[in-house]
Amino acid sequence: MNRVIPLLAFSILLLVPVGAQNAFADIIELKNEADCLALGGTFFVLGIADVCVFLSLTVDSGDTLIIENIQVQVTDGLTNSGTIQLVGGSEEVSGSLVPGGNSGFIVNECGGTINAQGGDESNSGSISITPGRSLTNFGTINLIGDIGSFSGSLLISGTADNHGTINENPDSGPASGIVFVFNVGVFNDDLPSQCAIGGEIIPIETTSLILAGTQSFSWMIPVLLSGIGIGLFVVTRKSE
Repeated sequence: MNRVIPLLAFSILLLVPVGAQNAFADIIELKNEADCLALGGTFFVLGIADVCVFLSLTVDSGDTLIIENIQVQVTDGLTNSGTIQLVGGSEEVSGSLVPGGNSGFIVNECGGTINAQGGDESNSGSISITPGRSLTNFGTINLIGDIGSFSGSLLISGTADNHGTINENPDSGPASGIVFVFNVGVFNDDLPSQCAIGGEIIPIETTSLILAGTQSFSWMIPVLLSGIGIGLFVVTRKSE
């Protein structure tokens, strides 16, 4: 009898749901000169635009970077596995993101999200990929236009490769909330997903079938575990 109890206890533990992790994620705000300097950036004013320049930036999974009222330029590269929120304001290029340098890049990793929210003025809340620079998207980019021209848009005059999802939400502003490719730009859309599920890259049509099969089988797990416990209990009593 005593030999059965540990297995039954283990079976119960298997049925306890795992709680959410990283509930206390960091929220980082980048809105002015003080924020820029505190994060190690270099601040200057270009015309009427406030600009913050970084050598490189990394936003980890579970973290959120809010860029508002300022343009952020990244000389080498930006890698995002968390959430970047671009918030366009009442100034040109406010809340915008630009890779700089000779070959600056933005990589939005699997699970990463970039929300580009346009504002009243042109190029506000936008992502600008200039000549010689690149964007590679494996996650999700949401483009949300406003009344400003080119606001909340992905503006490509360099190179952009999309392996993930880009959602367009245009508004009244010309070319707002959309992917806009200039004559010199290259946009490679609908590329194969590179995101892994369970350690293995699975085509999206296969993924839906596997997830559906897993859900339909999940109700059997308690029944199977109970059957194992009862079976061992009977075998133990007979052996005694």
